[in-house]
Amino acid sequence: MDERLRKRASTGQKCKYKTMKKIVFFVMAILLCGTVSAQRHTVKRLIREGKAAEGANIEHAETDLSWKGIQVDGVEMISFGDSPDPVRKQMNRAIRDLDDPAYETLISMNQDGVLVWWLVKKEGRKVKEVMILRADDDEPGIWRFKGEMDLDSVLKAVSSNS
Repeated sequence: MDERLRKRASTGQKCKYKTMKKIVFFVMAILLCGTVSAQRHTVKRLIREGKAAEGANIEHAETDLSWKGIQVDGVEMISFGDSPDPVRKQMNRAIRDLDDPAYETLISMNQDGVLVWWLVKKEGRKVKEVMILRADDDEPGIWRFKGEMDLDSVLKAVSSNS
C-alpha cells in the first residue's frame, strides 16, 4: 500500500513540475516579446528622441503653406548635421529601425548609401501626415508635413521627387 501512495505522490509532483515549467516558459516568452516591442521605434518615439538629441536643429512652421502644390497646416524639420558623430549614428539607427503600423511606406530609395523613405499616415483617401526620413552617416534628418492632403496629390509630389 505504501508503494502505491509513493507512486501517486511522485506522479503528482511530476505533473506540478511540468506545469510549473510551462508557466515559467510562458512568462519568459511574454517578457521577451515585451522587450522586443519596447525596442521598436515608433514615429512618436523617433520625434521625441530627435528633439532631445544633442546638436539637433529643429524648425517648425505652423501656418498654412503650400508644398509641391499640396496645402499643409504645419511642417516640422529635425536635422542632425551639427550633432556629434555618436548622436548621428544613434539617430541613423533609430530611423532605420522605425516600425510604426500607423504609417505606410510610399517609397523607399537607396542611393550611394543614403536611404530615404516617404511615409504617410492615412484616413481613407486623405493623408493626415507625410514624413520624409533620411538615414545618412553625414546628416540624417526627419521632415514631417501635417494637414488634410489628397492622396493623389501626395503621390504626384513623391513621383516628381524620386
